[in-house]
Amino acid sequence: MILQENLKLDAVVAFAYLKYYGENPKEIGDRQKDYIRMFVNRLMIEGKNLTFCKDFVDLVPELAMYLDKTIVEYHTKPGNRVMIHYLIQQDEVDSNEYCTEPMEMVYAGVYEKSFVLFFGDTVQYYITEEEDGKAQLTESGTISKSDIGSERHDSRFELLNDVMIGKNLQDYDTVDKSLEEYYWKEFLVEKLFGERK
Repeated sequence: MILQENLKLDAVVAFAYLKYYGENPKEIGDRQKDYIRMFVNRLMIEGKNLTFCKDFVDLVPELAMYLDKTIVEYHTKPGNRVMIHYLIQQDEVDSNEYCTEPMEMVYAGVYEKSFVLFFGDTVQYYITEEEDGKAQLTESGTISKSDIGSERHDSRFELLNDVMIGKNLQDYDTVDKSLEEYYWKEFLVEKLFGERK
C-alpha cells in the first residue's frame, strides 16, 4: 500500500491502519512508523479517542495520556443509540447503583467507553442498543485492572497504581516509596506550571 502525506484519508482508514500495525508490530518498518505518527497526530487533532493506540507510545509520546484508560469497545450499525450501564467495584467501596451513559461512536459502527481503573478495580457492565425506537440488551461483561507487571511509564497514575498494588500485597515499603515519588512529582508540577485550581 502506497500512501502519500497529502492524501486526505477517512478516519476509518487511519483507524484500520493503526489497528493492523498494533496487532502486527513485527511488520513495522521506518515507513510505517512515519505513517503511524502522522495518523495518530491527525486523529488526536480531530479529538478521536485513541485508547487502542497505547502500543505506539514509544513512537508518539503524546499517547501517554491514554495509558491509564481501560476501554469497552462495541460494534454495531452506525447511528444506533448505544448505552452502557455500569457498576464500579473498588477495593474497599462498592457502589450499588448502575450509572448509565451513551457510548461514543469513534468511527462507523464502533463505540467506546473508557474507564480509569486502578489495581483491584472491577467494572460490571451491560450494553443496550436502541434501533427503531426499541431498546435491547445486547452484551454484558466485566473488566478489571489486575496487571502488576505492565510496562512502566512513570506517570502519576502508575505511581498511584503501585500504591494500590503495594497495599494489596502488604508491601508498605513500595507504598511509601510510590507515595513519596507521587507527591514529589505533584510538587514539581505545581512549581513549574502554577497552582492548580
